Amino acid sequence: MAATTVIGDVPYLGEGREEALDLYLPTGDATRPRPAMVVIHGGGFCGADKADPRERSICEVLSGAGYVCASINYALATREDRWLAYPRNLIDAKSAVAFLRQRACEYGIDADRIGAIGGSAGGTLSLWLALTAARHDLRPPDLAADTSVAVQVAVNLYGPTDFSQPLPFTTPANLVTDASPLHQVGPGAPPILTVQGTGDELVSPEHARMLHEALGRAGVRNQLKLVPGGKH
Repeated sequence: MAATTVIGDVPYLGEGREEALDLYLPTGDATRPRPAMVVIHGGGFCGADKADPRERSICEVLSGAGYVCASINYALATREDRWLAYPRNLIDAKSAVAFLRQRACEYGIDADRIGAIGGSAGGTLSLWLALTAARHDLRPPDLAADTSVAVQVAVNLYGPTDFSQPLPFTTPANLVTDASPLHQVGPGAPPILTVQGTGDELVSPEHARMLHEALGRAGVRNQLKLVPGGKH
């Protein structure tokens, strides 16, 4: 695997925002543009950090394989109200995609090959990126109309997909359908990989199975990898 250069705490959300991203740049041959991945931490929409062990590990593995990675912090809610930051958290993630696309030449990125990967709540955010690219109401404000916030692939690591199902937190009735990735599935979505442990006690494997079936019905290329006995 190639060595990696890490640039920490890169601002990407503009003035007045403290959240930043950590950039992982492969130090190998960059004569050809490289794919990039936005790495999104979990934490139930209310905690965790871009530099947590899982996110560092993902970035190190992917950057070692030649990917540019951006591990992001984003707007967080509170434990009492997990939806306090929605959809600002999603708009932040879209801002990260736009940030990489706008700086593709600077970082040696192939602007047509940007994906997202995340665990738990980060998995849901990755799915939101993949499934809501056409939603103009969810675009970052003041973003140039010709800058795409679409991703070309998404990896969902055990993220909730249906907020009508039992979870460690409740969802307002008006968001159960609107915010559930399961109900955002439609033709034209990019390829999606879902990885889920069959022993997950926080997010039932049924979330992954239902998403897989819905994506299949919509004709979206996707793969479900169930890990026997795997926990959250």
